[in-house]
Amino acid sequence: MERWKRMRNTCVKVNFDAAYRKNEESSCSSILLRDLRGRVIASKITFHENIPSPFTAKAVACAMALKMCLDLNIRSLEAEGDSLNVIKKQRLANGAAHQLANEGIKQRTNIFLMNDVSEFAEAMVEVDRRWIEALD
Repeated sequence: MERWKRMRNTCVKVNFDAAYRKNEESSCSSILLRDLRGRVIASKITFHENIPSPFTAKAVACAMALKMCLDLNIRSLEAEGDSLNVIKKQRLANGAAHQLANEGIKQRTNIFLMNDVSEFAEAMVEVDRRWIEALD
């Protein structure tokens, strides 16, 4: 399993993911923005309806992540997502975003936080931050 990696000469790392429910045709996008030290800059969870496929759910999450960066005037970034449909495994590098998406779809909720993350992903973000500090 791959861990969260420090960025290469960029200001912000963007992790995004989506959880999908086929029977409801709904999804939840999650976005996590972090600085060079792994500290949370912003996080967002958005519930969506009328999403026809897992691929569409991931594409929506990616588009929302890039739009969020533009809205926050972030022009230098490194984006990372995963597609369980393609790689068939959970990557720890995107674990916090994955956790946010899963909780968001369970709660059918929308959340946007600056310099913080929802309590259900705090532990995963802290593990990532400690791992980054260990690299120094």
